[in-house]
Amino acid sequence: MNLNASEAYKRPWHRLERGLRLNRIRSFVEKEKTRMNLSDHDTEYLKQKIDKALEKKILNSKTSVVYDQEKEEIQEIKGLVYHKSADGRILSSIVDKKVGHTFRAKKNVKSDTASTAVPNDV
Repeated sequence: MNLNASEAYKRPWHRLERGLRLNRIRSFVEKEKTRMNLSDHDTEYLKQKIDKALEKKILNSKTSVVYDQEKEEIQEIKGLVYHKSADGRILSSIVDKKVGHTFRAKKNVKSDTASTAVPNDV
């Protein structure tokens, strides 16, 4: 059983079960607390933001989270930004970029303009 538990974290991010993801997120938050020198209050705020993003399924894809399968840890969460407030707190937020949606919209616009283009030699 313990052998399977250690192997479970070797899978790609999008293949991890929810409980395993939460465990890796907890480790990531602790690492960020040290790296960014976050207070306990700011660390809890970061954890809540990440948990909310997970609930909204923003962090489900392999493109939204850079996960190192060998080290079994999150390297980066795409869109995670930090803001320093006027009172010195470091607040975090996750910017959800809908790259796929805008790409499709631009592609549709291009195809529409290409079909209605007027030749230059008229």
